[in-house]
Amino acid sequence: MRNLFTRISTLHIVTIAASTAVILSLAHHEINFWGLAWYQQALSALAGISIAAFPIYHFLKLTWDRAAKLPAKRWLVFLLPATIFAGILAWRITPSPVVWHQLEIFPDFQPDSSEVRIIEIKLPQGSRIPFADIDPLGGWRIVDDTLVADGLNPEPLTYSFKGPIDNPIRLTLLTSPESPAITVSLDGLISTVVPEGTPGSLKEVDLPVRYRYGVPSGIAMSVMIGMDLLALLFLFTVIWLAQELVQNEEPPLWQKRPTAASHLTSLFILMGIGFILHSLNLLAVPLVVVGDSTSFLDGALYWLKNFNLDGVSSSRGPGVSMLIIPAMAIFGRDPWGLKIYMHLLAIGCIPLCYLLGWQLSGKRWFAFLSGLVAVLTPDLYLYSNLVMSEIPNIFFGLTYAVLLVLALEKFQWGWLLGPMVIGAFSVLVRPENIVMFVVGILFLTVKGFLVFRNQQYKSKPINPLLSLGLSVFIGILPLLWWSAHNYRVHGFFGLSDYAGEVLYDGWIYFGESSHIPITDPGSRAARIISSTYVHHPRSADDTDAPTGWDVFPALVNAGYSQQQAFAILRQTAIDSIVTNPTLALELLFIKIREGFVPETTATFTINLPGEYHPQDPLKSAYFDEESAVIPTLITFQQAVYLLMDYWYIYGYQPWIWICLTALGLCLYRQPFFLWAPLVVLTGIRILFPTIMGLSHWRYALSGILPLQIFALAGLHSLALFLITINYNGKIKSNSASS
Repeated sequence: MRNLFTRISTLHIVTIAASTAVILSLAHHEINFWGLAWYQQALSALAGISIAAFPIYHFLKLTWDRAAKLPAKRWLVFLLPATIFAGILAWRITPSPVVWHQLEIFPDFQPDSSEVRIIEIKLPQGSRIPFADIDPLGGWRIVDDTLVADGLNPEPLTYSFKGPIDNPIRLTLLTSPESPAITVSLDGLISTVVPEGTPGSLKEVDLPVRYRYGVPSGIAMSVMIGMDLLALLFLFTVIWLAQELVQNEEPPLWQKRPTAASHLTSLFILMGIGFILHSLNLLAVPLVVVGDSTSFLDGALYWLKNFNLDGVSSSRGPGVSMLIIPAMAIFGRDPWGLKIYMHLLAIGCIPLCYLLGWQLSGKRWFAFLSGLVAVLTPDLYLYSNLVMSEIPNIFFGLTYAVLLVLALEKFQWGWLLGPMVIGAFSVLVRPENIVMFVVGILFLTVKGFLVFRNQQYKSKPINPLLSLGLSVFIGILPLLWWSAHNYRVHGFFGLSDYAGEVLYDGWIYFGESSHIPITDPGSRAARIISSTYVHHPRSADDTDAPTGWDVFPALVNAGYSQQQAFAILRQTAIDSIVTNPTLALELLFIKIREGFVPETTATFTINLPGEYHPQDPLKSAYFDEESAVIPTLITFQQAVYLLMDYWYIYGYQPWIWICLTALGLCLYRQPFFLWAPLVVLTGIRILFPTIMGLSHWRYALSGILPLQIFALAGLHSLALFLITINYNGKIKSNSASS
């Protein structure tokens, strides 16, 4: 009985704490709860907590016993990172409440004092107080749009305003050796400001605001952030339990193996739908050539003329050029060949997603939905008509993930060699994939040691570690070959030499364009750039920093080699990040936030009969212009673009955040060597390019397909969980009534 009382007491305490945190957090974000009058706060909190407590208590009651049976180690593994992440997220999203503030300014005149002038009073929200709105002025008067006090009237200036509590107000005063001190009372906090100084200069003074009743703003904001933290942690725990309890009782994604014929039927349906949709898109949309496309096309054309890859840009890998050589050789200037080739790669993602879904679930219906993800993802259609590395990168990255799972499962020589070869080629497609390649090797190494320790290798013809070592050696041979090629042709040993430009654009250019002055003026590399490049703004209010490709020619013209120029760009970014860690962290959050905002691109259509648009000179250097084959499809594609715009604005964004949430939770799924490698690889592919370089949606596309498959798995677990607790609730209700 005593244990029952303890359990019920704890259950009620958790219910009240969760209800309070959730309601206060929601009320703060939706109705400025902390800015309401005290009686409004009390009534709204009491009503909200009372309403929220019932469903929360019902949920906890149904899951309490099963959650208590989870191992403490499992809880710790979840709660520690979840609390850290919830704290960071709460710190970023918690807004300051808007409350009334009281400002009083008293001039403290002495017999030898002259007048005191206040040039500006800037509020916490950044706006300037119109002096004409101040009433009463007390002993102050307005002269030439400044506040002046000369000691003739000792009355203080009084002003009440509404504003946040997370920023100070700023006084700007005109200094003079004879100016008297002024006493400022802001929300009950008394400060003394002495405007003495060089005559005619300005002095800025920041004065902290407070929450009500003299509570320091730091303490008040800590309480509000704490409420958001607890609310987020409760939400994360509910979602985690939905996954954990279901997979603890029985594998949530498993069933008897279907026949090979049923797999073929599913794939036939998916491939048929994908082929039809891609064909419709192919016939309506022209091939799009952009500035970055030329490096891939030039490499392919150079090979067709000289039968070597010396024409590939040093800033790109040879993978994309190697892939498009057959299309360029067969079709020449006809753009249809390259478009077909890119669309076939996109269609090839369908069976890969199907296989990945099958690997994760063992269920044909889940594998079918996973393949349907590749059919319905609109970005695959947009980028299939664009001469870029996106589609090849998605295809080979997905292939690498599928083969890596097979290698971890089988751990035999042939299965180990597959991901090494494909992983190496994906690095040649995009040098940034070296991180994905190395992480895959690390997972294989850990699994190899576990196999070796358990002596499972005795049943295998070759030692697993020896097999892995040989596979890795074969995998890195193409990378060593390309590095040696770059040393012979371009004078550096490595896969690419433009990492410095990527880093510069991602932090210096993007930071300055986002009005975050992150550039370190004391950096020697930054001073070199300042002395060699003169920025010419495109407009009077243009504050953008130059891109790395703007600065690079200026450095080369100044006598620096290509490698030295890239090194200067890289060092400028590194120095600025190290010198300004706070600004760098602020910029990092902006990069991540903006990097996951879906955007459409290349929404063009082939000209209709009688319609004329001048041909793109960049495209005309490589390809002829397409003509409409079926004009009706072009009109249909234009209507599809309108629907896509609506989806990207209203549907895609929340779906992506659901996917990102599922990505983190899938790290806790079992078995570890099935889910963890895929989660880590997907996280690297969507985050690493965004963190290192510019923040743009296309850089997150590398992992967009497995990311959505994780979301399907999470939604399936949530559905099973809801069904389970509803069933258990009915059983308990029937037991109680009987």
